[in-house]
Amino acid sequence: TLGGDPDRGAEAIEKAIDMAEYDEGRLTSRYTDLGIALSVAGRHQEARGVFEKAIAGLDGWPTPKPSGNLPPGTSAYFPDNLSLAQYLDRRVNKEQASQRSFFLGLRMEIEGRIDDAISAYQSAVEVMADSPYTPWQLNLAAYRLRGLRGDAQEVDTNG
Repeated sequence: TLGGDPDRGAEAIEKAIDMAEYDEGRLTSRYTDLGIALSVAGRHQEARGVFEKAIAGLDGWPTPKPSGNLPPGTSAYFPDNLSLAQYLDRRVNKEQASQRSFFLGLRMEIEGRIDDAISAYQSAVEVMADSPYTPWQLNLAAYRLRGLRGDAQEVDTNG
């Protein structure tokens, strides 16, 4: 999202995709970002098409392959090309595992499983707070935690 406005964020990502030339891997990541922004905006059907586009050009997708490459797995998981078990079975490092917790929280939130989403976002924040850098998912997980809990309770992002 951009300044808390996922529609504006999606628009900015679409413009970036149109303006730049990306190799296949980076393009997959940008489409995944766009799909996430559209999902956060509640535009789930559009997001599904974008996630499909993200994996369309990749060799062997949507056939699941164990890999640490999170964007294709995330893009395949959101439109159900990967089951939850297949998504969780993918090898990822600690940072990717925390990012995956964020994506799980987002998916659960979309499905209306708010308590599960809060738990997944909290897990993402706890693991990412120890990261040597702050990925955007940390800030968005903290933002979604505050929104879902319906209060102004601070979320500790400093570990």
